[in-house]
Amino acid sequence: MTRVVDEQLVLLNLDNEEFYGLDEVGTAIWFAVTDAPTIAAAMPRLLEQFDVDADILAEDTRTLLQELESRGLVAFAPA
Repeated sequence: MTRVVDEQLVLLNLDNEEFYGLDEVGTAIWFAVTDAPTIAAAMPRLLEQFDVDADILAEDTRTLLQELESRGLVAFAPA
């Protein structure tokens, strides 16, 4: 379950009722990857939004998504 509060996304794990907040960058990553068919397909959109090296952006995106997965907030479909 998600909700935008003051331009930041708040996620709720319904299993353990844990809240997790994303800053503006995390929120942008969330919307880009959830709107795209794959994480790789979200990268061009994110690169347009942020002045950052593509490798750094990819690593930051992986790190965020792994953190969300470890907290039970996302699940990945098999490729």
